[in-house]
Amino acid sequence: VKKVDIYSNKNKALACIADHIDKHELIKDYGGEGPTFRKVLHEMREPGTSRQIVQRFFLDAGSSKKYEFDLAATEKATIIVLTRSANGANFTLSKSQETITKVFVKPEIDTSNPQPYANEIFSQLAGPGHFAVDAKSDSSLKEFFLVSINVT
Repeated sequence: VKKVDIYSNKNKALACIADHIDKHELIKDYGGEGPTFRKVLHEMREPGTSRQIVQRFFLDAGSSKKYEFDLAATEKATIIVLTRSANGANFTLSKSQETITKVFVKPEIDTSNPQPYANEIFSQLAGPGHFAVDAKSDSSLKEFFLVSINVT
């Protein structure tokens, strides 16, 4: 079974994606009939959101990643992790290197056929301050997460 393909250009890669994913399930950014990536993110925003920060976390076996952001005194944020990971990862939210919360993001259902899911790791995080979201994977596999920080 072939698991890795390398393409010399974007068009060849998109042609391969089209062979394996139905056009109605694929976003327009990748040649599908679905909504654009921007529209999907916009629809996920909470009412009253003034800005949305989205970060991709690609975690190799045993690796970690950190994203730092600032909130003004009048801002509040909700942090949501979206993934399809069956193994999950540990997420830590901190302010000025002081831990606010630690959450293990993992599906609560059967992981033999993982479906996309979202996990809110913190709601109504109040500014002002310098904050960080850290993720660490203990999995032996590469894991992919999308972190959405919705600021109101």
